[in-house]
Amino acid sequence: MRFVILAISVILLIAVQSTWLAEIELFGLVKPDMILILVIAYGLYHGYYKGAFLGLIAGLFMDVLSGGVIGIGALVKMAAGFSTGLLQKLIFKDNLLVPTLAVFLGTVIFESFNLLMHISFHANYRFSLLFVSAIFPLAVYNSLLAPILYYFLLRMEKYIAEREA
Repeated sequence: MRFVILAISVILLIAVQSTWLAEIELFGLVKPDMILILVIAYGLYHGYYKGAFLGLIAGLFMDVLSGGVIGIGALVKMAAGFSTGLLQKLIFKDNLLVPTLAVFLGTVIFESFNLLMHISFHANYRFSLLFVSAIFPLAVYNSLLAPILYYFLLRMEKYIAEREA
């Protein structure tokens, strides 16, 4: 049941990210990465194994839909799910500030890694310029949306726990 709900969530989040949230750009440049937020939140809640798995599958799905280099997004999102999943036993899961900070830091780290991966494939980008104009505003935008998405993740987990009991 959890797999079905996650699959539907990933599809819905990609649809919302590509349509409604694409119209609400921060600073005229940045569109939120709802899948990165979901992967970080899921890794925080369920641990590194499930976080990495969701990151890999959702990242591959996004790579196929985007038409870019296949695998970079999957690698970045898998690393995000794995590394935030390592914090699972160290955090208080009901605190909405934790995923907000994790999403902010995760966005900065993993979007920087994503950019460096594209540069390694000979993309003509200036890291410092894109960090200031895109990555940092994206981290702010994602961290503003993180508590909302994390709240829905908590509700989904409580619903699944009630149905399984």
